[in-house]
Amino acid sequence: MFGRTLSCVALMFSFAATEAVAQTPDRPTKPMPFEVVSIHPTMPSRISGNAFTDDGYTMHAVTPNVLLSYISHTLAGLPDWGNSERYDIVAKVAEADQPAWKTMTFQQKSVSIRLMLEDRFHLKWHTETRMEQGYTLVIAKGGVKMKEATPDETYPGGPHNADGTPRHEVYPGPSVIVGQAGNMEQIVHTLGLFARAPIEDKTGLTGLYDFMLNAAPEPPPGAAVSDPPVSDAPSLFVAVQKQLGLKLVPGKVPVEYVVVDHIERPAAN
Repeated sequence: MFGRTLSCVALMFSFAATEAVAQTPDRPTKPMPFEVVSIHPTMPSRISGNAFTDDGYTMHAVTPNVLLSYISHTLAGLPDWGNSERYDIVAKVAEADQPAWKTMTFQQKSVSIRLMLEDRFHLKWHTETRMEQGYTLVIAKGGVKMKEATPDETYPGGPHNADGTPRHEVYPGPSVIVGQAGNMEQIVHTLGLFARAPIEDKTGLTGLYDFMLNAAPEPPPGAAVSDPPVSDAPSLFVAVQKQLGLKLVPGKVPVEYVVVDHIERPAAN
C-alpha cells in the first residue's frame, strides 16, 4: 500500500517551493551539480535548519525524507531510517558557477539536491500516478475574481526580494495566501497545502495573478471535533469561491508519487 509522506519540515519546504518557475534569459536552464558535498551524522543536540546559500546549500539535522521533498511531497517506498536518521550536509557549487547559482529558481536548485541524493545516497526512483480523493479546481459561476498581474503590485506582508521589490510567487501564511504574479501551478500547489489534499487544475487559466486569499486551512488528520479551530478565518472552500472566483469540487484526482526503489545511508566525509 502506498502512503503519502509529508512531514512538518517538508511542509515548510513546500511553502518555499511556490517560487515562480518560468525561465528567463538570465537564468540557467541546465542542472548544476554540487562540486563538493560534506555529509556527517547529526549530533544529538543539533537543531535542525537549512538554507540555500550564495554558493550552495547548508542543511543541519535533515532526514532523507526531507531531502526527497525537493523531488516530490508524495513519497512511497522510503525505509524507516529515511524518516528518522538525520544528517548535516554542506554542499557547494563550483566557484565559476556561483554567479549563475544566485540567479536560479528554487526548482532549479532543487534539481541539485536530487543529483546529490542520486550520487551520495545512491537513490534510485521512479514515478507512479494513482487516483486519490481530492479536489478539482474549476472557475466558479460569476467568473474569476483574481487580478491579472501588474509589475508593481504588492500586498502588506507579501513576499519581497532583498532589494525591496515584490517577489513573483504565491506565498502562504497561517491563514492567508498572497499571490504576486502567481501562476496556476503555484496557486494549485498552495491551495493543496491548505486543503491537505491533492488538487487538479481544470480552470484552463494560463495567466499570472495578484490576489490575497484570507482562509482557514483544513484541520490536520485525526483532529477531534472539540479541538480549537485552526483559524477563525473563513472556510477555505467558501473563501476560494467568494474571493478568487474559483471552486473546489471533491472527487478522485491523479496524484504522482515518487517511489523509492533504492536508497543507502551515505558515507561520512
